[in-house]
Amino acid sequence: MGSLAEAAGKFAEKLADVLDVFDLSFFVAGSAALGAFLVWLSQNGVDVPEGLSADRALVAVIAAYVLGLATYALGRAIRRKGLERIPMLAGHDNAKRMAELYAQHRLERVADFRAYANDQAALYSRLWVLVRTEPGLRETYALARRYWILGAAYDGIGFAALLWLLPVAGLDTPMPVRGLLGAGLVASALLAWRQASMYHRYQVDELAATAAHWHVTSVEPAAVDAAADDLGVDAE
Repeated sequence: MGSLAEAAGKFAEKLADVLDVFDLSFFVAGSAALGAFLVWLSQNGVDVPEGLSADRALVAVIAAYVLGLATYALGRAIRRKGLERIPMLAGHDNAKRMAELYAQHRLERVADFRAYANDQAALYSRLWVLVRTEPGLRETYALARRYWILGAAYDGIGFAALLWLLPVAGLDTPMPVRGLLGAGLVASALLAWRQASMYHRYQVDELAATAAHWHVTSVEPAAVDAAADDLGVDAE
């Protein structure tokens, strides 16, 4: 009975991993981008099918997912490369933020991390491996991954907001109204990218804090004193 339950648990984990590949967060930005394209095509005389059938629903789902991936990639590239000088969007530099946390958490006193003193970008990757492979860190891994997914979603939403500038530009309304709507969309994109940067910062902070905490709490009781000596803290 125990082996059956264990097998069922492993199957559930594998199924969850498969479903994670098709993360629903990409559909949010993808659906917004698809709506912008459909409105813009309709404005330009393209006959957009009305009504919903099974085949149209399938095409819409696939299109929304593909557009979600595309808006995520383009949105993150714009935020990281094109807008990196805007203070409100700061926080995406893994190496810079990890260097700050490396000093704040005094990770140089942990033997496993001492080799990364001059390569915090590599430490970021190492910490992802740590939380992904250690059974006791599953909650941290789930939280860090959730931050990554939310950051990816907001990156895509930011770009999708800009795509709505196309149909707004084609509206038959006075120029001031279109300008106001366009400004609102640009502001929405910037706010979405700011939130993406914040989630990215949360993710890096969580990984670094876990690294500082794990090397004391993960050892056996008999080895606590040795771990405290290595970290330079009082075991009491």
